[in-house]
Amino acid sequence: MSDVEEMLNQLLASADLTVPSGALANELSELILARKIDHIRVDTKPDGFIIFYNNRFQRRNPFATPRSLSAKQIITTTHEALMNAPAAETDWLIDGVLRNASIGLFGGKTASYKTWIGLELAYSVASGKEWIGFRVKQPVGVLFIDEENGSVEIQRRLKMLNKPNLANLYFTDIQNIKLDDDEENGWLKELGRYCKENPNIKLIFVDTYRRVVGYDENDAGRVSEFINSLKQFIKENGVAILFTHHFRKTGTNTKGISDIEEYEEFRGSSDFVNSAESIFMVSNLHGEGSAVRLKCLKLRQGQKFTDKILRISENDGKIIINKIADKEKTLASKDECAKKIMEWAAKNYPEMPFKSGTAKDAMLASGFSKTTIADALDVLRQAGELSMPKFGWYKLVQKQGSLNE
Repeated sequence: MSDVEEMLNQLLASADLTVPSGALANELSELILARKIDHIRVDTKPDGFIIFYNNRFQRRNPFATPRSLSAKQIITTTHEALMNAPAAETDWLIDGVLRNASIGLFGGKTASYKTWIGLELAYSVASGKEWIGFRVKQPVGVLFIDEENGSVEIQRRLKMLNKPNLANLYFTDIQNIKLDDDEENGWLKELGRYCKENPNIKLIFVDTYRRVVGYDENDAGRVSEFINSLKQFIKENGVAILFTHHFRKTGTNTKGISDIEEYEEFRGSSDFVNSAESIFMVSNLHGEGSAVRLKCLKLRQGQKFTDKILRISENDGKIIINKIADKEKTLASKDECAKKIMEWAAKNYPEMPFKSGTAKDAMLASGFSKTTIADALDVLRQAGELSMPKFGWYKLVQKQGSLNE
């Protein structure tokens, strides 16, 4: 927002305004005329000041000195007016998942496919195509600020994702952009100017948070200042900002820990995590090859986000990201497969051992995946329903209350 627009907003919200005569006063007068605001009167004073009177406000003392340009003003609304105001509709970029004019985090450890999934998300928002099953409201401009990999690596990844070219998906190369630089000629102001010149941009994806700030990420005071600047930025420009953010290198395994502990996996001051409206976490699934889990740790508004299991596969030099299932459905499928295995074994191998490959072939024919079958066999063995007389062989365990009775 320019100085003149800020002056006009202050004038519209108050009774009057005193401005030194000069270029700013002239620009303010021109802006009032251009917008055809007819309830503001201008009075030139001999002491070198110009007074702008807002005639829609009743003055308690018409002879009082008008408010100066630098004065602060608390603007309130009544409880009745607030409750009677029409409810604002939530402006979603991705329905129920990513809201416009919000701050979000995309976290995970190194090599957890954060950037790959982030590029897929950026493409979905720019193209208007759904993202892992969630509807994108409409195609909008997306700016991908890359301070992590560089244009050569990003180009390679985009080619591997094999997506059609888009005119509204923009990329920066590594430019040492520091968004905590909020001076008049700083990077955050420059980004605001760029958004004004490209009003179609509604999402800024930043890879990574650590690369675009110059302060110690553990300094809570500096983090808080940065967040306040960001909130003002998104309010003025109407864009969402989504940062990738690394976990601590010495962090614990995220499997089986609580959401609170997962929050603590993020590097730096917790102020940054606490200020985010949405937080997504990507983690590799052990024993699942190139499968990852996408979990939503925080979603201030929106729908319930069930964990997604994504398969990252490479075929003929191309990367394909597919949603295998929701985590809840995967668990249900594993239990269903375990039950099928017990029924099949009781019918075909009630007392004899059987090869794991034989069981897998039978379950594949029933429509289960190799991963689900392997998980189901492991669950049955740990539950004591199947024994393993030797490697690669299983046998029903006859006991009261077993699944095969």
